[in-house]
Amino acid sequence: MNVPDAFVLRKFNGIELLALANDHALTPMISHPPHVADDVRKRFGRFSFPEENYDLMSLKEFLSTRDEMIEQTLKLRDVYCKMIKDEEWNFFLAVFPVLHRAGHRLWSTTNISDFDLITNQEKDEARDALRQVYMAFDKVLGDLMDATQRPTLTLLFSFYGMFDNHSRETILPEMLRRVLESDIKDAFVRKPKIGTRLKNLLLNIRNAIPNAWRHKVKSNLPYSWRYKLISFWRLGQLDWGKVKAFVIPLEVKIGIRINLKGRERLGIVLPGAEYDGLCKKIMSGLFTFVDADTGKPLVESLEFSKDVFDGERVDWLPDIVGSWNSDPSASHRMITSPIYGDIPWPTPGKNPEGRSGNHTSSGFLIVHGHGVHKDALKDAHILDLAPTILHLLGEPIPAGLGGRILPLIKE
Repeated sequence: MNVPDAFVLRKFNGIELLALANDHALTPMISHPPHVADDVRKRFGRFSFPEENYDLMSLKEFLSTRDEMIEQTLKLRDVYCKMIKDEEWNFFLAVFPVLHRAGHRLWSTTNISDFDLITNQEKDEARDALRQVYMAFDKVLGDLMDATQRPTLTLLFSFYGMFDNHSRETILPEMLRRVLESDIKDAFVRKPKIGTRLKNLLLNIRNAIPNAWRHKVKSNLPYSWRYKLISFWRLGQLDWGKVKAFVIPLEVKIGIRINLKGRERLGIVLPGAEYDGLCKKIMSGLFTFVDADTGKPLVESLEFSKDVFDGERVDWLPDIVGSWNSDPSASHRMITSPIYGDIPWPTPGKNPEGRSGNHTSSGFLIVHGHGVHKDALKDAHILDLAPTILHLLGEPIPAGLGGRILPLIKE
């Protein structure tokens, strides 16, 4: 039920229902068998889960997000409980993506544009918004467990956690541009030709349109158009004949990819000494940026992907990956480097993309049921979930599947 980033399975001994209320939906609501989605629409109406608007929010919008997340949580409960009661099953996976959206948008009040103008009572209500969503889900979880009406082993998990947003992705392209400036000169400056002048005009028009209007138009476009627009605005402005490296958006992580000759379509950096020297220049340069007020470095770590990951598709990853320091990025006023100068933070004291919370690499797993071994989760890893569930279902473990079987039940 409602697995994000997924397409519906066509040959599958069971029921799958996707894109009910999901901010990572790849398709409209769809199911296997097809009639299930039709039945859900007839009984529960259409699910409306608008795309996230990456901008600051007014208090009214902030509290409206809280109410919408609670409403969607209860609506998902109704669908899931009906499925639990009406269908025969030995494995039931129910996903609540609304909690993910709530964590991003309601984690703290640093994304409320008019926070300094509201009353103390309104501030207290805003600070309690996320807890209210979690409380609603806690009640829903009890309803789902009651609906099973039989002994059931329950696994409650999240692949990652939430905490204060410490992403500096908004300014990373400018940081990289300054580090490379002596090498690429005007690679980020558009050439005076017809195609580039048109891009420049489009960019000026886009920036003149309020973000809320742009968001509304984008959310009504076909999925394929949205992704093409994202690619155009993020990378379409670069002069690929000159740019040597570019940012791969990774939200809370740092990702830099080299425009490598022979790998990228318009690559210009030669493998070997030029590639190695460029990577070292980027790494050392990014480490020089600090918060102008505290002097604390922005970058915590940088590594080569090939030293972190293995497998046949490592070349698909950014060449350089890294982590920011864990301080909230909303605390910035100015970023500075003794070599590359000052970069103003776009919204001092606030998160420019409207996300006060963001991902952490530590998730959680809670197991409930008769006979659960108290030490079952010792040293558990996210990769252990899949083989453990397959083992509980009596299914074979595919060759090459990572992780180990957790001893959840005493045998």
